[in-house]
Amino acid sequence: MYCKKTPLLSIGRLLSSFLLTAALYASPTGDLDDNGRVDTGDLAVLVQAYGSTDPAYDLNGDGQANFQDALTLIERIPTGDFNGDSQADTDDLALLVKAYGSDDLIYDLSCDGQVDFQDALIFIDRFKPSPPPKETGTPDTSTDESAEEQVDLSTPAPKYLYWTSPNSLTFAFAEYIIIISKGSPFGIVSLRLLEQRTNFVPSRDPAVLADWEWFRIDVDGKQEWLKLITPGWDEPIIDLGDEIARVRFLRQDAITQGIILGVEYEFSTRRPEFDVRYFIVNDSGQTLQQPYVMLGFPGFPNFSSIVEVGTAFETRTPRAPFDNFRDEAVDVNLSEYPLLYHNALPGVLPEELKASIVVADGDRLFELETTYAPTNSYSSLRSAHTNKPDYLTSHLYATFFNIPQNRQQAITVHYALSER
Repeated sequence: MYCKKTPLLSIGRLLSSFLLTAALYASPTGDLDDNGRVDTGDLAVLVQAYGSTDPAYDLNGDGQANFQDALTLIERIPTGDFNGDSQADTDDLALLVKAYGSDDLIYDLSCDGQVDFQDALIFIDRFKPSPPPKETGTPDTSTDESAEEQVDLSTPAPKYLYWTSPNSLTFAFAEYIIIISKGSPFGIVSLRLLEQRTNFVPSRDPAVLADWEWFRIDVDGKQEWLKLITPGWDEPIIDLGDEIARVRFLRQDAITQGIILGVEYEFSTRRPEFDVRYFIVNDSGQTLQQPYVMLGFPGFPNFSSIVEVGTAFETRTPRAPFDNFRDEAVDVNLSEYPLLYHNALPGVLPEELKASIVVADGDRLFELETTYAPTNSYSSLRSAHTNKPDYLTSHLYATFFNIPQNRQQAITVHYALSER
C-alpha cells in the first residue's frame, strides 16, 4: 500500500504518479474495468467517474466516488512493479535505487518522506528471492578450498538481502548496495554506499564498472578479439555465505574451443569492499599466445560527478573553472585525452597498481578505490584514466606471457568504498 502520511494530491497528479506501477494483486472489489485484477486501469476508470453516486465506484460506502475511494483503491494495488511489466524484480529495484534520496511517493515504501535504504529493504523483504543455482560441472579455479556456509536469505532476519531477476542480481549488504547486470552491459551497473545518493555508475551508456571489456589471443599469427561486455555468459553460480557472498560467471569456448573465461565476485557482507577475480583457463590443447585483457579499473564511472581521479602516485582534479570531468572533456573537445596513467615495469615484480575516483554528493565526497598487486606474469601492464566527451574510462591493460595447456592465469582487483 502507498503512504497515507503524504499531503493530499490532485486526482490528476495522483493518477499520473500511480500509473507508473502495475498490478499483481487480484480482488473482487475494485476491479472496475472487469479485467480480473485490481490495477491502475481501475484507478483511471475511477477518475472518470469522480463525483458519481453510482455504488459501483463507491468503494468506501460514503455514497460518492471521491478521493477517499481513490485511496481505498490505491491500497489494493501492490507496490513494487515500478516499470509496469507485471512483475516486481530487480529491474524495479534498480529504479528504486536511482530514486534514492528523492521524495517520490512511488518509491517511498517506508512512508518516511524520503526514498532511502529502508525502502530497498522493504521491497526485497516483500518480494522474496528464489534460491540460487547450484554449481555443477565447472572448473575448480578457487584457491580457497573451504566452502562457505549456505544461507537461505528468504528466511527472516538475514544478515544481508539478495534478489535475482532474468537480467540482474542485487545485493543489499550492511553498508552498500550493488547491482550486477547479466547481459549488456555485463558487469556492475549500480554501486553506492547506503548513505550515498550519487551513484558511482553513470545513468548513461557506457554505464558499468568491473567490466571485462576485451580478450585477445594470437591464433595462427593473427590477433583474434572478443568483446566481453556483451551477453554470452553462463547463468551465475551463487554461493551465499555469512561473511562472503560469491557470484561466478563463466564463458565457454572463448574465441576457440577449450578456453574458459571467468569473472568471480567476492563481496564482503560486513564491510564496503569486495574482490573481482578475472581468470583464463586454457584447456584448448595448445599454448595461448600472448593473451591480452582490458579490465575495469574501475571501469566507466560517473564522470559528470567525478571531482578527482588518482593512481598509486598522484591525483588529478578537473581543470579550472570546471568542477567535474564531463564539463572539462566537452571544453577540451578532443576524441580522447589522458588524465593519469601508470606503466608497470616489464620483467620484474611491478608495484601495486591503484586507481581511484571521487564523486561529489552535495557537500559530501565518496571514494571508490581499486587496487591490484600484480605478479611477474606479464610482458606489459598498465592502468589509465582516459577522458572523452561522452565518458571517462578507467581500465587495466595487461598482456600475459604465454599460457601453456592445462594452466590458468588470473587477476584479482580489490574494490573499497568510503566517504572522504
